[in-house]
This record gives sequence, structure tokens and C-alpha cells, in this order.
Amino acid sequence: MEEKKEDKSKTGAKFYKKGLESWLKNDDKNSQIIVLVDTDKKKHRFNFTVGGEELKFSIRYPFKTGETFTVASEDLDESFAKESNSKIKKGKDLSIADVMDIVTTQYAAVSQDEGDFDDNMDEDYDDDGFNFEEEAPKKAAKKSNEPEVDTSKFAIPSGYEPACIQAIIQEYKNVLSQTKEERQFDAEPMGDNIAQWSIKLYGFPSDEPISKDMKSMGIDHITLHVVFPPNYPFGPPFLRVIRPRFAFRTGHVTIGGAICTHVLTNDGWVATYRLPQILVDVRAMMISGNGRLDTSNRSDYSEAEALDALRRLLATHKWTHWKA
Repeated sequence: MEEKKEDKSKTGAKFYKKGLESWLKNDDKNSQIIVLVDTDKKKHRFNFTVGGEELKFSIRYPFKTGETFTVASEDLDESFAKESNSKIKKGKDLSIADVMDIVTTQYAAVSQDEGDFDDNMDEDYDDDGFNFEEEAPKKAAKKSNEPEVDTSKFAIPSGYEPACIQAIIQEYKNVLSQTKEERQFDAEPMGDNIAQWSIKLYGFPSDEPISKDMKSMGIDHITLHVVFPPNYPFGPPFLRVIRPRFAFRTGHVTIGGAICTHVLTNDGWVATYRLPQILVDVRAMMISGNGRLDTSNRSDYSEAEALDALRRLLATHKWTHWKA
């Protein structure tokens, strides 16, 4: 009986190279300046450098049925490879592009200057494992011209991972690094809770019906509420409208104020998404969805309304979300 041979057309460097090269050329995806140095076909791996310091890491690609991608690095903090491989193992049928998204997000997490956060905390602070002194990355390139954030004024929500807090603070630094005119929104934490933000969304074209409704109501923005999950950026934020109320079934806004989009669910979320990109998409959906405002109702949406609407949305589409 003839032995069944394994199909090698869907494994090996040649199979993965095309998708890898496409990902590397995408500036939006390759935000951390990852460069393919060479391909080691004998060891079945791609060798890369990342960032301005050209730190080295590698990805071993599957060569046999049942194998998975594996990330390794001697230059970066051990959590980089450990967390990357953990996410890869949890994934299903991952492409090389999916793996590159994972390592990009993890590099961003370990390369943030953890010392900035720890220096602003009390020296004796050691609550819930958020003292970062012993866990600082071996090499962490500090971004130039980055605004300072006084982290001492923020409380650390229960259950939030250190890397998550760092990612949220980095989002805030990114907001502060641009003017309102450049980003077309304002965003800031609500009180001392770094995980919940209030957002004012501007930038609606004046000839759109939603802009005319806003003008008639004497407002120039849509107020949103965002809650970052405890595992951000690996989970989607919860985003809802606070005010004004939208007309029924317009602008991709539910009757309770939740945003109706697959992207902001566990099923559609990609860890490389960032808040400015999300808000650009939300504004575009409000416009393309013929968004109109309920000018007769000046009351705010409540969070309970939004969560009820989110649960109905998830049940209808069979999606999931950490908040519901």
C-alpha cells in the first residue's frame, strides 16, 4: 500500500514568505520597524530585527502537521517570547500575518519604559504585583518627544495586568502628542480611573445630516465612554455613546447607545488596533450609516442601557464580548 505523503505545499519558508513580505510592507501594521534579516531553512525560521536598536528575534514556522509558530529572542525580555507564544498557542489556524500582529503588540508592551510608571509610584508601593522594578525589560527603547504622564494620580483597577496599564498609558501619551485638530477628538481618563475614558468625537463634515442635527442642538461633538479591558490590547474596549441620543437604527448606534460593529467584539478584535484608528472607523460608520440625532430627547444613554443593547446584539450575531 502506498504511503500517504504529507502535503508540503502548505508548509515551509516559501509558503509563508509571501504573506510575511506583504505584512512587512504595510506601514500601519509594521509600526515597530520590524526587518526580515534572513531565512534559515534548515532550522525552519525567519530571523528579524525590531526597533531603532535592531534587537533580534526569530519565528520558527511550522514544517510538519501539528506544529505551531514559535517565537524566540535573546535580546528582548523573556516575557516577549513567553507571552507571544502563549497567544499563538491559544490561536486557531494562525497565518504568518496573525503571528506578526501578536509579536508587534507584545514588543510594544515590553518596550514601553516601565521605569516612568514606577518612578511616580510610592517607593513602598507593592499592591497587587504592580511594582515593576524587578520586571523591567532588559532593553527598552524610550520614545523621543513623548509627553509625560503623571501616573501617580491614577488608581490601578483591580484585576488589571501591568502590561495592560502600560498599554493604556501609552494610548494616553499618543493622544497628548497630537493637537485636537490633528486627531479630531479629545480623550481623557474619567477621574482617577485610567481604564475608563470620556471622549469627545469631532470632525463630522458640515454637509452631513448628523452635523446639521448637531448644529440644531447647539453641540459640536459626540460624547463617548470607553472602558479598556483588563487584558488590553488583547481584548476589545467597550465603547458606547453617552450623548446625544441617536435616532432609531441610524449611524450603527443601538437603541441603548452601544456601537454596532464586529470589530469591537472578542471575535473581531485585533490586538494591533489602537484608539485613534477605532474612532476614525466609528465616525465613518456614523456617517455611512446615515446617522441622525434624536433632537427631541436630551437625556443621556445610561451604561445599563448600552449593556442591554450590547447583549442583544451579541445574541443576534452570535458574537462575544468580555463586558457582557
